[in-house]
Amino acid sequence: ASAVVKLYETITVNYAVYDPTSNAPTATVYLDGKMVSGIAENAVDCQNAGEIIIPDTLSDIAPGGFVNCENINILTVPVSVNAVEGFRGLDNVEIMHLSAGNGQCNNWERASDVPWQNSRYSLISLYIDEGVERIGDHSFSGFFKLENIYFSSDLREIGIRSEERRVGKECR
Repeated sequence: ASAVVKLYETITVNYAVYDPTSNAPTATVYLDGKMVSGIAENAVDCQNAGEIIIPDTLSDIAPGGFVNCENINILTVPVSVNAVEGFRGLDNVEIMHLSAGNGQCNNWERASDVPWQNSRYSLISLYIDEGVERIGDHSFSGFFKLENIYFSSDLREIGIRSEERRVGKECR
């Protein structure tokens, strides 16, 4: 079985950014006793992992923050994360969970800015978790293999071109 990169209470990374002024809840990421709000470039090597779980309190991922993501097939990411080019090699995600994050959904100016865009040919199932009220612009534009979308009852709005894809087999 593949390892899981879980960014929870303790993580081992090369670099991390932390915000001492943040009032984030205690279920956050800490490194050396300091709250981590972002991941710097080349901070997390996913080479032996099959899944990435990013907590809602993590807000920023630098370009290339996660590297060697070729074996990742399950991704859990907050809808509010800022991570343009944050994942290198994230080409094979089949299952994705969008969590609520800080409640502020990103609108991407173009589909190529979406952090998980490289998985547009592999993503099959999308789970929109409780607390997600809006999906940002362009979030899933061009995801042609997407077959199953599981909406939470909290979802109220889907941004422009977010749903632009061939019709899948199931939406729940």
